[in-house]
Amino acid sequence: MKTVQTFLKFSTKILLPVLFSVSTLLCSAQENVKSLTFYSKSLKKDRKVEVFLPEDYNENESVRYPVIYFLHGCGQNSFSEGNIHYILNKLINNKTISPVILVKPDGSCPDWESSYFMNSALNGNFEDYLVKDLVEYIDSAYRTIALRDKRAIMGYSEGGSNAIRTALKHPDKYSGVVSHSSRPNMSSHSLYIPGILSENGGAPVDSFRPNAGPWSLGIFSMAAAFSPNLNNPPYFVDFPVDRNGNFIDSIWNRYLLNDCSFLAKNISKEDDLAIYFDCGTWDELGVYPFNTSFADSLKKIGLPHQFQSYPGGHYDRDSRYPIGMAFLDSVMNKVK
Repeated sequence: MKTVQTFLKFSTKILLPVLFSVSTLLCSAQENVKSLTFYSKSLKKDRKVEVFLPEDYNENESVRYPVIYFLHGCGQNSFSEGNIHYILNKLINNKTISPVILVKPDGSCPDWESSYFMNSALNGNFEDYLVKDLVEYIDSAYRTIALRDKRAIMGYSEGGSNAIRTALKHPDKYSGVVSHSSRPNMSSHSLYIPGILSENGGAPVDSFRPNAGPWSLGIFSMAAAFSPNLNNPPYFVDFPVDRNGNFIDSIWNRYLLNDCSFLAKNISKEDDLAIYFDCGTWDELGVYPFNTSFADSLKKIGLPHQFQSYPGGHYDRDSRYPIGMAFLDSVMNKVK
């Protein structure tokens, strides 16, 4: 783990050369992006996926590559965060990182902001689609190094939370995880309750509606993933907050079973899962406390990790991606 633990000493050196404008980035990056459709057995339907291939992918058919899976945020899909291709291409061309394949799955979900890449009776088995179907497809369709040590996962915003949760649940699949500006500590969602109550007329609330506002839609989207109930129309979810703004324990406990702080307790040092996450102290969506509380939880259980806070906001991800990618590069290419 020495390589991973010391990489932050060089993060400033890594960051400065790659703070570039889109107009100066290499056009060849987009040429190496493949937009595809593949059939997911777990979802029983086709899903979109974008695959970034290194420039030298077609030059030597004997070369195989490690893979990073990138998860998008709420309201996005596999076509979102297009700048990441340019950033990755620049890092590879500058030899800041080794060549790598980047895969962007589609976790969007009809009617809701996100599937949260969770298995759900309402949304479908998105976790199995991500961890099983997609990995099998990518390893069969491209020259990957189909080993856990050469496979990593990362994400931005809600995608970052999903990446951490997925890696903690499947440490046999991923050697490292990176999260930028995410909400890894589920309990911190109590910070959003005043907004939810306000959107629905204030406490006591007569009825919660997903179209009442962004906070309400967000918590309904979580409910579709974490507490679906096909016997509870019209939204077919068990809403986790009562009319006075208190969490309903019997429902909220279902969420906490997939809380990153809870899942981390099942990870041992022998799992050798490298964890990096960061967040701006000025985050406009208020997710900074989610990260500091998660870092505190990892410290308490003694799980190795790297957490960086920085003077910035939620949408500064283009300046953070290079650091996250360098971290994963140090993980997948570390000297044994």
